Amino acid sequence: SVEVVDSVRTMRQVNETAGALSDLTSRMTTIDAAARDDLFATGRALMGRQAQNDSLKFTITSVARRLDSDGEATVEVMWSQTNQGAPLEDHTALTLPTIPVGDSVIITQVALDYPLLYGMIGGAPLPLEAVAVRRPRFSNEVIADLD
Repeated sequence: SVEVVDSVRTMRQVNETAGALSDLTSRMTTIDAAARDDLFATGRALMGRQAQNDSLKFTITSVARRLDSDGEATVEVMWSQTNQGAPLEDHTALTLPTIPVGDSVIITQVALDYPLLYGMIGGAPLPLEAVAVRRPRFSNEVIADLD
């Protein structure tokens, strides 16, 4: 049906947008508020007509592995930005690649509640989400300058 085809197309857009935003962020050495806003605008452009969906959410996060004061390696969220709702504070719900001590990864999440056009799949909106993970390309970490 049209509804199934459109929902699959939208899921592909969600996946491609997460990958593109992760790739763009990984090319930066620092991110400021203007760059963040540009990334969110790019995400909306890539999402096409779904950009009008009020539930469309972008979250971009930097997670790094550091040595703590006891010399133990710990993974922590360095910064997280989102266009709506709360930014990511706890990385433990995500599956991360192995991060060497002193390195970081960029995690980009794109999510939306897809409104079913005809209710053929079910009554409630279909939650769609994609996560993309990339290592920074030109430094060990993308530094946030968001004040």
